[in-house]
Amino acid sequence: MEILEIDFHFSNLRCLKSPNNGRTGPPFLWTVFFKVDGQAVRVRKDFRITGKARMHYSEGSHGNLVSEMPAEGVRIGIPDAIGRWQTSLKPIPVPIFETTFPALIGAVSVLLMQGNVTDAGAEAGHQRLNHYIGDAINQSISHFDPRRVNILHAEESVKKYFEHRVLTFTEGVVGTVENAVRNAQSILENLWSLTRKDTLVGFQIWEFYQHEIFRNSKQIPLSVHLGDESKGLWEISGNLSGR
Repeated sequence: MEILEIDFHFSNLRCLKSPNNGRTGPPFLWTVFFKVDGQAVRVRKDFRITGKARMHYSEGSHGNLVSEMPAEGVRIGIPDAIGRWQTSLKPIPVPIFETTFPALIGAVSVLLMQGNVTDAGAEAGHQRLNHYIGDAINQSISHFDPRRVNILHAEESVKKYFEHRVLTFTEGVVGTVENAVRNAQSILENLWSLTRKDTLVGFQIWEFYQHEIFRNSKQIPLSVHLGDESKGLWEISGNLSGR
């Protein structure tokens, strides 16, 4: 399978329905991109995997999209520094069998709304999230045993493994971020934050394999709805393309 040049691009955030509590600040977005491919890892002759995922992190926290709550129906352009990663995706060679494992590329999109958390506290949560996701993905790589993979159905085997690992690490996302925020603020700042914390609207984990990108003519539209009545309803949209 050939190397793909990837343009992973979240381009727009749209307010589908405004929050109903009237006390919420503007939205901000964290994005963590990652890939597990032949440039990042390799399969040894004993079929263990060595190497680490390649990561790409978005910039900023409070105010990285807009400074005010947008009106209902308004579409906000997501800056490239927050929502775009251009990279290449190389299949992972498997020794002896003269085949490859499908490379994986993905992202985690986390949408929040500003409250009374300090800028430093929000950014501490951002950095902790980055480290948490990177550690979780690399643990998945180190624990992966290719000898259990059905070579005739490699893509499906690899996909099932990583989907299971994703379910385990998503359970700790919220608590990890909240602890990092608290640790970055003083006692008074933490008390002030309790009156109106930054709000997690929701998050989405995106995973795409090389075969999947090829099957979709190297163009995959991206769209997810996040939120509820109290936090507002939001849509993140974009496109993943490969050539």
